[in-house]
Amino acid sequence: MLRRFVLNSSSLGQKSVRLRWGRTEMGSHIQQAVDFDEVQGGKLGLPRLEPKFCSFYTVPSGERVAIYDRKGALTFVDGPAKKFILSGKVQPLRQIIAKKTEFLRIVTREGEQLHLAGPIAVWQDPLKYSEITVMEGLQMGTGVAVVMYSEQDGKVSRKIVRGPACYTPTPTEWMHQFMWHGASPENRGIKVPNGLKFHKLRVTPSQMYFDVQSVRTRDDAVLTVQLMIFFELADIDLMLQNTHDPIADICNTISADVLEFAAARQFDQFKSESDHLNVIGTYPQLLEGASRVGFKINKVVFKGYTAGAKIQRMHDDAIEKRTATALATETELQHQELESLKLEKEQDRLAKQQAMEKSQVEHQKEMDRIRVQETLHLAALEHTAKLKQESDKHKQTLAQRKEHAANQHAIDAEKNELGLQHQKKLQELEAAQFRAMADLGVDLTQYLVAKETKPDQLVQMVNKSAVDGATDPVRLHLHQKAK
Repeated sequence: MLRRFVLNSSSLGQKSVRLRWGRTEMGSHIQQAVDFDEVQGGKLGLPRLEPKFCSFYTVPSGERVAIYDRKGALTFVDGPAKKFILSGKVQPLRQIIAKKTEFLRIVTREGEQLHLAGPIAVWQDPLKYSEITVMEGLQMGTGVAVVMYSEQDGKVSRKIVRGPACYTPTPTEWMHQFMWHGASPENRGIKVPNGLKFHKLRVTPSQMYFDVQSVRTRDDAVLTVQLMIFFELADIDLMLQNTHDPIADICNTISADVLEFAAARQFDQFKSESDHLNVIGTYPQLLEGASRVGFKINKVVFKGYTAGAKIQRMHDDAIEKRTATALATETELQHQELESLKLEKEQDRLAKQQAMEKSQVEHQKEMDRIRVQETLHLAALEHTAKLKQESDKHKQTLAQRKEHAANQHAIDAEKNELGLQHQKKLQELEAAQFRAMADLGVDLTQYLVAKETKPDQLVQMVNKSAVDGATDPVRLHLHQKAK
């Protein structure tokens, strides 16, 4: 339910300001146009008077009534109470309550207006108040601000209220309404006057779409350049002092920069250098104009452009041809890449197969080597066992031979001893025989020679001088021819 409230001033007279809720769009950014709404109340709307004659009237706890006597005098009675009324009228009163986010707007019988911030409760008073209304306070979140004007002693002052806050205005305050260029309902890139009407200012970063129309290149190609502008309100006081519509100023300055950029280039050059429109330095007039009205430009994004029907058709045909060429090139590249991939995969497969075969051959060689080593190991074990067996046998044989040799040596020693003893006895006997024969005058030499068997050669030496009694020594010279 929407209401009006009256701002009384001796110098301004009666000024009626209608406050309401609304929704507006700032570019693509939704803003709230917030005013003070009536929650309940209005004119007092007192209940009808109830006549009472010679009766008691009970006022329950927590309630209040107004009792008029027969002369019209008014008395307030708060419960709990019991009042005898001889003759008069009773009127129950209602308590008007405002919560923390609300306030009471009270109009007195003298026409004075009061704003009482909640939480608060006020009883209806027919003698003092003509109207009590519960109003919603001005609730603002972070990044929101409103501009408030107030009149005092004939002078109007301005202040800025920033969120987050729940603000209760004084009876002499009113909010500034902004009317800026806003997006057209048919095309959000086109801005129309008074397209934005709101009370709350958004001081956080925002953005808007804007189409710069009738942009003419050096070779007379007419274009529409589509941009997205990122900005934020940095200085509210500067904005209020220097402009009434900063969106219009931003649109005009960025249009001047884009027109200057396109006028210095032909259409083909414009297309090839269109990425410059994404650089913030391309817009010096925009930066200067925005700073002059308290705004900061964070970024400008070039979305694209549209041209006239003929140029656009030619451009579309060129794009179609380039696209077809690009698609054909891409198809051929994909085909070549596929062939290369097949060849690469075939080479990889062949390399893997060769590696597998090599691995198998190496594995077979390794198995053969292991088998040969195992065979050699077994042969070595058998040979070692055989050698050990032969060594043991040889040792056993040696031991047996050694034992046999020891036994034989003992036997031979014993035989030799016996033989020596026998030989000694024979020699003793022979010596005794030779002595006996010598005693008998037998020539022992001739006896011994005659005793032996016939020799192969007989050399007989006779000392004739000894026989003849000569004293000269015998000189023997023997010469024997070799056989």
